[in-house]
Amino acid sequence: MASIAIAASAALVKPVIEKLSGKLWKDMSLFWKLDKECDKTKNMLKIISKVLEDADKKSITDDLIRHWLSQLQDVAYDVDDLLDDLQIEKQRRSKGKFPVGAVRDFFSTDNNQVKFRDKMVKKIKKINKRLDKVLEERRNFQLVEGNVLMEEDNTERETFSAVDESDVYGRKKEKVIIINHLIHGQNDKTLSVLPIVGMGGIGKTTLAQVVCNDREIKKYFHPIVWVHVPMNFELSKILDKMIECISGNNCGVSHIETQQKNLRSMINGTRFLVILDDVWNEDAAKWDKLNTILTCGMVGSKILVTTRSEKVAMIMGTFDQFRVGILEFQYCWELFKKRAFRNVNEEENVSLVNIGKEIVTKCNGLPLAAKHLGNLAGSREVDWCTIRDSDIWQMTEYYSGIKPSLVLSYFYLPSHLKRCFAYCSLFPKGFKFQKEYLTQLWICEGFIPKSEGPKHLESTANSCFDLLLSRSFFEENRESIFQPDEYKMHDLIHELACYIAGDEFILKSKSKNKLSAMSFRYSSVNSNDISQIKKLRSILLPDLGNVEVKLDSIMQLQYLRVLDLSNCWIKELPSSIGNLRHLKYLNLSRNYLEIVPDSVTALLSLNVLNLSGCEDLKEIPTNFGDLKNLELLNLSVCMSLNKLPMSLCRLSTSLKVLNLTCCKYLKEIPTSIGDLENLEVLNLWACCRLEKLPTSLCRLRNLRCLDLSHCSELVSIPKGIGKLTKLERLPIFIAGGDEGCSISELHQLNFIKNDLLLVINEKCDLQDFGSANLGAKQYLKYLKIHMLSASDEDFIKHPVGSLQVPHHLESLWLRYSGFDAPYLRCDLPSSLRTMDFPFMYTKLIDVHLDGLNECECFPQFGRLPQLKVLHLSLYFSITKIKEQFFWDLWHISSIGAVRTGSII
Repeated sequence: MASIAIAASAALVKPVIEKLSGKLWKDMSLFWKLDKECDKTKNMLKIISKVLEDADKKSITDDLIRHWLSQLQDVAYDVDDLLDDLQIEKQRRSKGKFPVGAVRDFFSTDNNQVKFRDKMVKKIKKINKRLDKVLEERRNFQLVEGNVLMEEDNTERETFSAVDESDVYGRKKEKVIIINHLIHGQNDKTLSVLPIVGMGGIGKTTLAQVVCNDREIKKYFHPIVWVHVPMNFELSKILDKMIECISGNNCGVSHIETQQKNLRSMINGTRFLVILDDVWNEDAAKWDKLNTILTCGMVGSKILVTTRSEKVAMIMGTFDQFRVGILEFQYCWELFKKRAFRNVNEEENVSLVNIGKEIVTKCNGLPLAAKHLGNLAGSREVDWCTIRDSDIWQMTEYYSGIKPSLVLSYFYLPSHLKRCFAYCSLFPKGFKFQKEYLTQLWICEGFIPKSEGPKHLESTANSCFDLLLSRSFFEENRESIFQPDEYKMHDLIHELACYIAGDEFILKSKSKNKLSAMSFRYSSVNSNDISQIKKLRSILLPDLGNVEVKLDSIMQLQYLRVLDLSNCWIKELPSSIGNLRHLKYLNLSRNYLEIVPDSVTALLSLNVLNLSGCEDLKEIPTNFGDLKNLELLNLSVCMSLNKLPMSLCRLSTSLKVLNLTCCKYLKEIPTSIGDLENLEVLNLWACCRLEKLPTSLCRLRNLRCLDLSHCSELVSIPKGIGKLTKLERLPIFIAGGDEGCSISELHQLNFIKNDLLLVINEKCDLQDFGSANLGAKQYLKYLKIHMLSASDEDFIKHPVGSLQVPHHLESLWLRYSGFDAPYLRCDLPSSLRTMDFPFMYTKLIDVHLDGLNECECFPQFGRLPQLKVLHLSLYFSITKIKEQFFWDLWHISSIGAVRTGSII
């Protein structure tokens, strides 16, 4: 079966043009004396780029244009490879091994500048010759220049309000909820909007039809207007459809002013319901115009919107979006059975029933798939076993009904998102992934466009991921308890990715791939023949386990950008890894490596190195600082690693993330860690042998995350930590201790988010309590204060009353402990003892108070409106509890109180 291979050529060509136009590449081409040829390449690509949007659209049905685009993409990839070759070679020479122009440089095969330049000249001339041919062939296709808008397809699915309710299964609960919202919700507003959101084929339109035809709805609303919204949200067409739906006549005018007057006269003073089905428009200005026209009905008028896009729901909705979930198996089976057994007695065909249920299982709760597969099975044109054993992407060739519901969603994505999504075809079906993992792959592959202004590539990549998530291309993996931020693709969506992947991808699911094809750039296949495809950019082989990885073949692929060999049981990495000069992403996590070869430091383009979970890893190369472009280093759970090379701190301008989580034998980090001026994340979670932090840590002015949780041997934090004012994640702060910081250094750290454990030991200057400025930490949700007692009975009473507890907290723990806890005389913070305290802490859900031995009476915790858990202990000085205190506790689900002393 031929792939539709919907092109996203603009997303590939545009970054190449930007590279050629940038100052870096102008300087580079002058350096290598290639400026004339590079300018020629750039100009030809610019001419071609003007027709790419039109070409991409027409390529769906035109094989010749599709072939032409394939040739263009192949040339664009080669241009990109050549430009990277030039940059890498200049970086290699700048390391200083051989000065440019030296006699030794001239006679060296590897370092001869003249020979390298001649080689590049030959390459770019060949490229320009191919590009000139592509430019000439474009004349054969009558392609339109400029930004071609996606016109409304004449074959676009048109919907209507009528529905056969006997063919609707499993949506009674959803129907009741939506009707309740429409009739009883937000009736104080003139116009309210309820968005129904879900992936293509999930049954949004069917649900809206059922609601629209309900007796209560018809009784409550009049008129009821159904409009299938054009793809481009053309206001004139929408108004025309509304007028025709109400009056039964075509209004016959196209002037918007006349249309809006006619419509307003029809709905003025009525309590109407408008259903806008299949909305794609994400332009708020267009929606505002329609909204203005419709705000003339009675209070309680409603609009019901169906859409695949969460952004549409956010723009239009006044209600929270209603997300339609997948259909339970029994209801999918009913849909399938009704069509498949039309002319057959179900009870007499037990074998067909079993096969049919296997087919329905493949539908994964998608009603549209169940309907179409049922129709195919019922037609008897195809054997049921063939249906059962075929992939979903093959199914789409049989059914045009499924193709628009999924492919159309893909087709209207921005071109760079098409590439991002198609890349996911490399994952095996059912593969679970984290957001950070996928966005790193996209960035290293160059899929993420650079944005104007200060926005980082990581932020843009996250936005791309969120958009695909909002349009139901990804979904949260709700089965995972331990990985709450894990995602997956619905099987149908994964099949769509494989279906549109095209000839650039070698996939496990496409067993008929010929590995000799030179057009391949991305692979998920482990094969000895892989070395034949010299221009591969990605190899993803995660979780192969005890299967021999063809490392020798892989090491011959010099144009690789991404290599994922995680959990492949690799014990030794060949030194030839250093030949992969273009490599930007290397994932060797969860392997059995003991050492990393020194040749890794020759990977001058490397951005991401993941060695997490290599529990046998004992050391990394001493000259690690040569990796001048390394931005992320993950050494988490490298349990045998006991030291880091000092050269690591030479990555002063590049390294942003250093993850040392659970390196349990690591006793120290380099004293010059403060030289990493761009470091944003330093994770030392559970480095249980780490005893001390270097004072230079306080120079990391760009640090956003410093996680010191469960560092059990760490007794203090260096003075000067308060200078790190960009910190957003600081789960633990230790005040006092030998050479430790004062609690007052918390004063300026007002961006700390989520949780904070404040440990105050006996050597803390107690007079600084008030200067901690906790009340200004508006992003904190969970606050734990743990005070360690002194061994002296005469220890001065802790002035806890001066601590300011933030009003927006959801959880508060106060604990006072130590060998001599009975002598530690502490009261509640003053803000918890005021009369209006229940009105100040309206979000508190969880309160634990332990060891407040100076506290004489309880605050009225029961009056906290959200409180669910209250735990009190060691209240020796409590003498009186008011009766009302107990009456107020009726709504609290968990209460604990121990050793409260004598109570009168």
